[in-house]
Amino acid sequence: MNPYIMTTREYLTALKSLHGISAGIGLLVPGVSFFTKMDPPLLSGAGLVTAGLGAASIVSAYHYAPRERTSSSAFPLFTRIARRMFFLSLLSLLMYLLLLRWCTVTDPRGENRFQTGFGIADWSLTADGLKLKQEYPGVTRIDLMLLKGAFRDGGPELIWSSWSIYTSGILMTVAYLSTFMLWVFAWSLLAKQRAISDKQIP
Repeated sequence: MNPYIMTTREYLTALKSLHGISAGIGLLVPGVSFFTKMDPPLLSGAGLVTAGLGAASIVSAYHYAPRERTSSSAFPLFTRIARRMFFLSLLSLLMYLLLLRWCTVTDPRGENRFQTGFGIADWSLTADGLKLKQEYPGVTRIDLMLLKGAFRDGGPELIWSSWSIYTSGILMTVAYLSTFMLWVFAWSLLAKQRAISDKQIP
């Protein structure tokens, strides 16, 4: 009999026993509240997307059944995997925050965030953007946006090449979604391990 097979009820009960609202699905709540002010500009409706992917991660964890390998670790299989997922989630979060700082700008009123290319690297700028950078040494990204009146739809394309804007935006979106998916998947695996352990208790 496969020790990793359990009923849906046993799995959900384990989520609740781990304070499922805070440790499983509910961990999306502080995450979403943290990220809502810093959503990827290219991803509209980020809250709905992350909630859906979080639910998918929980279902995936329920059906996830890797082949056990011989290990001298004192930790059970799913606990070890969850530990790796937590680490990858934190790496994704770090990558996202770095890209958010490097590849976006907020208008002076702090109301809208705009996707840009990669800082003020020459290879990321258009000919006009490069010209402004050369005319105003020490210029910042916000300065460039103000000089070109670019705090509007399509404005960043006047300064940064389209490929660099979309490349940075895609990288940010992938890092953003990966953070949520890996985090929830890890907690769900811990819940699965808890269900297995409870089932094996005589």
